Amino acid sequence: MSKGLLVGVVILAVVLIGIPLLASLTGGQPTADTAPMGGAIDGKSIVGTEWEINGEYRVVFKANGSLTINGAIPGNWSINGDTITASAMGESFSAKIKGGELISDEAPIKRIR
Repeated sequence: MSKGLLVGVVILAVVLIGIPLLASLTGGQPTADTAPMGGAIDGKSIVGTEWEINGEYRVVFKANGSLTINGAIPGNWSINGDTITASAMGESFSAKIKGGELISDEAPIKRIR
């Protein structure tokens, strides 16, 4: 086997095995306590989910009403009826819960995981 062919086979193996493995490690899978993509959201199922707000802020909802924005800014969240409110650094942002989506007139919201 030529050296070039061997290198090609190794690269192909890394791509075919490594990329799916890396994706599963970084993307995470929903736990039993996390709403599956598209599943209904409530105070329990939102824990562990990540959302992108306005294309620039990534919000991870954590247990006990805590959250992080862009991996560094701590904050809090609460749900009252069909409204979720996130607060950090003296600012608040609210969105409506509609099934498995968060809807806001202020900014687009997209679920990442």
